[in-house]
Amino acid sequence: MQGQKYQEDPPIDDIVKPEDVSIVKDVISMLSALQAPNNICKKWSVTLKPVKTTQYEVTGLIDTKNGVWHVSYEDLDLIRQLNYARVGPVCVKGNGSAAEISVTITSLTERAMVTEYDIIRVNKRARWFSGV
Repeated sequence: MQGQKYQEDPPIDDIVKPEDVSIVKDVISMLSALQAPNNICKKWSVTLKPVKTTQYEVTGLIDTKNGVWHVSYEDLDLIRQLNYARVGPVCVKGNGSAAEISVTITSLTERAMVTEYDIIRVNKRARWFSGV
């Protein structure tokens, strides 16, 4: 969080690949709309992950000036629902009086692994007979 510049409308074209611009803008829109009309994320930034150049980190600065704020699981899951294969993990980070929501986005050029699970639940009914 320290040393990171937050801007309200920085140009993302020089950081983000053309095929990824729409999903990055969607995440920024979701961060900007969180808990409307209060809008707890006032500023945001987009950076490339230092290790992988196929991942972006979108960070929304939470307005903590009044000291009262909350982020629910539903808010974070709503961001993930944009694209479960490309968006995630989503987390809330804090450092002293500063807090932020961090979203990792994987580029569309990177392969995505999808796992499917089938869960079947079987209940066996038991009957008890008395005194036969």
